[in-house]
Amino acid sequence: MGPRRILVALGVVALLALMGWYVRTGAAQVDGPSVAIGSVSLVVGEQGSLNLQALKMTDPGLGYWVIDIIYDPAVITAVDCSAHHGGICNPAFAYNTARVTGANSTGLVGDNLLGSVVFRCESQGASPVTLKVELRDATIGDGQPIAATTQNGAVTCTAATPTNTATNTPTPTPSASPTPMRTPLSVAGGVDCEGTTNSIDAALILQHNAGLVGSLACQSAGDVNHDGRIDAVDAALILQYVAGLIDSL
Repeated sequence: MGPRRILVALGVVALLALMGWYVRTGAAQVDGPSVAIGSVSLVVGEQGSLNLQALKMTDPGLGYWVIDIIYDPAVITAVDCSAHHGGICNPAFAYNTARVTGANSTGLVGDNLLGSVVFRCESQGASPVTLKVELRDATIGDGQPIAATTQNGAVTCTAATPTNTATNTPTPTPSASPTPMRTPLSVAGGVDCEGTTNSIDAALILQHNAGLVGSLACQSAGDVNHDGRIDAVDAALILQYVAGLIDSL
């Protein structure tokens, strides 16, 4: 074998090794907890639904979540949404954002459908559907942050009638920074005594209601509907507040 053929052979070997490293590295990016939303192609004026999923959640499971679904309002509009596992969804949280929030006292393990968002195509083009997530696990009394990747999606709007296709293989991207929680004027609902009201408080109330925690640091703040009880109704009201569906507690 001549020197030129040897160099070519070595180049092929190096290329194959590089491809193998790239595949292993790419797989590692999604080899762990992630939050994913799908993609869809629609005709202008048509509506379609995208599923929001929490994937590969490990023990002690997903305890609470706040997920903002951001899109281009010049191309699509979020017209409706639904949430699962006792969550709350607001399709009009902001002019370009739908929000899904929820809490679970025992933790969601494995793959779970958190909700669905219905989009309508307003004009021809393509809109990225980008996720910003804040996740904590179901550690009793002290949920810990979950480091998760996000798998973003897209909605493509065409003038001609296409064949409706959906894919569950969006491109993974690093998880965005958590969306800051709003600080209310009072600490109503703030059972952890941190001076804010968010989904962590809802999770703590559910854990307390299930007998998993004996007491709450600011227990009296948990009775947001003032019915003399601290229960799942109060947790639901807190989630509605975090989702922007009610203005105050």
